[in-house]
Amino acid sequence: MDTNLVQDREVFPQQRHTKLMPAEKLRALLLTWELYPILFITAFLRLYRIDTAVYGYDEAVVYRLARDLFTHGLLPITSNRASLGNLNPPLVVYLFMIPAAISGNPFWAEVMVGLFNSAAVLLTYFFTRRYYGRLAGTTAALLYATAVKALIYSRTIWPQNLLPLFTILLMFFLFRGVIERRKGWFVPSVALIAILYQLHGSSLLMVIPFAFAVVFAYKTIRWNDILLSVIVVLLLFAPFLYWEYVSHWSDIHILISASKSSPGQTDTQAIEYYRQFLSPYVHSLDVYDHYFSWPTHPDSIMTRGILHYFKLPLFLEFEGMWLLLHCSLFAAVMLVLIPQRKAQPEEESTSTVRQKNMLFGWWSELYATPSRQGLILLLSWQSALLTLLRHSITLFPHYFIIFLPGQFILIAIFTSKVVEFFRSYRPDCEKAVRYGAYILVILITMAQLIGSTGSLIDTVNDHFKPGPDPWWPGYNDLSSVQHLLTQADQLAQARHIHRIYIPVTYTTANPIRELAEGMKTPVTTFDTHYCMVLPDPGAGPAIFISDTANTVVNRLLARYTNAVLISQVKHLDNPSFTLYVLTARPQVSPAPRSFTSDLQLLEQRAFTIPLPASNQQWLVTHWRLANSTTPMPLTTNNFQLQIQSEGTNKSNDSFNFTCATTASRAGDQIMLYQVRDQSKIPTSIRVQASSYTSSPANYFLGPLTLTTFNIVDTPHKMLKTAEGENSITLPVS
Repeated sequence: MDTNLVQDREVFPQQRHTKLMPAEKLRALLLTWELYPILFITAFLRLYRIDTAVYGYDEAVVYRLARDLFTHGLLPITSNRASLGNLNPPLVVYLFMIPAAISGNPFWAEVMVGLFNSAAVLLTYFFTRRYYGRLAGTTAALLYATAVKALIYSRTIWPQNLLPLFTILLMFFLFRGVIERRKGWFVPSVALIAILYQLHGSSLLMVIPFAFAVVFAYKTIRWNDILLSVIVVLLLFAPFLYWEYVSHWSDIHILISASKSSPGQTDTQAIEYYRQFLSPYVHSLDVYDHYFSWPTHPDSIMTRGILHYFKLPLFLEFEGMWLLLHCSLFAAVMLVLIPQRKAQPEEESTSTVRQKNMLFGWWSELYATPSRQGLILLLSWQSALLTLLRHSITLFPHYFIIFLPGQFILIAIFTSKVVEFFRSYRPDCEKAVRYGAYILVILITMAQLIGSTGSLIDTVNDHFKPGPDPWWPGYNDLSSVQHLLTQADQLAQARHIHRIYIPVTYTTANPIRELAEGMKTPVTTFDTHYCMVLPDPGAGPAIFISDTANTVVNRLLARYTNAVLISQVKHLDNPSFTLYVLTARPQVSPAPRSFTSDLQLLEQRAFTIPLPASNQQWLVTHWRLANSTTPMPLTTNNFQLQIQSEGTNKSNDSFNFTCATTASRAGDQIMLYQVRDQSKIPTSIRVQASSYTSSPANYFLGPLTLTTFNIVDTPHKMLKTAEGENSITLPVS
């Protein structure tokens, strides 16, 4: 087996006189031995127990929109909501319709993300090898495959996690035009930039290398390419443009307001986030974890045993990679600035005529050297980072996915060029330098592999934490939720129970509501921050799911139900889910003074529950639901309460909060509560209530029902008493 990864200078396709047959190409590919370890490492890191990856709010929304086309006939014209408040274009939802058409299980969408990112690693190998040689291709692929920060964004259903595949495809087409001077690159490049932008707005930075490509390869661009590009972009954005039209260009107004809402600031945060992508270790694989450090969990594989002693070597490797990237950037700049090709006779005559104009001569030399232009494309891609040094919006680590895998390609090119330099000018040292390069690449790869494999094992085994101050909204994995719902559904079917009640948080609401659609037993979810729903005592037993740390829910269960604990289900990085079978205790008759619709007061008083280890208490009121509701996609039925305190030691105060529920049943009990300071517990409260429904904005275009993630509310219905009053006064016990 030939282990020599150094090849002769790359010969571009237009210079080849022999054309390999498909069978010969396949045989050459199968004999490329380095592809096998690259494939194994890449697939293992990106697909092993991928069901334990983050599956939270955004992930569930995106997959839910994709699935709704097949379950409810709703065609999405937007994706989820961005951090700036605008809605994203729907292309990512269309991509996830591929697994959604096959199965309602989001696991296959996560597999698709892992496969897309695995393909990005392979394309990195082929791209770098094609233009910079076998050693460079192998180095770039190994460094990218084992980088732990890249791994974080390779396993979850986040739109921006699909960026690397389309980014490296874009570079392929740009190099096709610039390096190979072939036609037909312009339209695919424009289409890819449009695709990238729909995945994440940070992709607009790719316009910079595209602009350089247009300058260098303008002779290959045809007029019909420009017209066709406009048509392609309009087609790709057609659904989203329709949404902008019917919404009166609302997202554009949001983006303009966001850019003006805060003054711009200049700092090095962008450089720090970019630098983290070279790190061989992270605190956790949580995509929401922005705390960058060595793992601290006491049971982490990185903090005990022999791997604990790798902390200093990995830190030194991190600093060495940062230095190596600087050397790579400097070398690339020098290769661009310094001519590498001897001028042809006709170019020498041109240079003689223009010898007084050094800039024109340098440009002529640059334009005649495609290899230098290719380096400019790579440098402009990575140097676009400098535009983020001054920013008016908050930067997040995932904004820098767009630079992958450019930093590893530059390092790989530098490594290859060093070996090539010694082969040309010091052949006696070439062998030692070549093997030294092999050893360096192996050491870096092993260091990164230790960190990424360790983080993966910690995630699977629940030996991680998202930092000393957990990053909101917290970790939630698909495997835990699926296991919980499967066990609850099987229990309900075995015991002939007809209702499951689940309190949800921001992190778990959309995942549970989406997965509950595939269950045989009807599910009611409610916002556990502000309310709790229990079955009607006459409805028989029900299954109730909570968690061990939800004090208010556990106290209310003890107060109003006879609950039997069936099991506890593990929830990664969270308190375990608790699975109960319960029956509600007989309730009192509705209070004589209550609202006449939607909510009926059951207890003519409010009461408090202490919040453990704090000076706060929950203030609780007890009601009954008057109406039944059925589940609809991304729809909640809401009660908004305004509670005016009376009789406190301090000035009167007012609190507003909203409880969101799904698929409730008439007769169900609902407890509405809020947290109050101990010193502000009133002697009585005056309660006003209104009800409304929140659901996506849908539009009708011929036979099509178009849906969005723009949630709209129905008009608030103010609840009134039989006497026509819009408030009820309750004493507090």
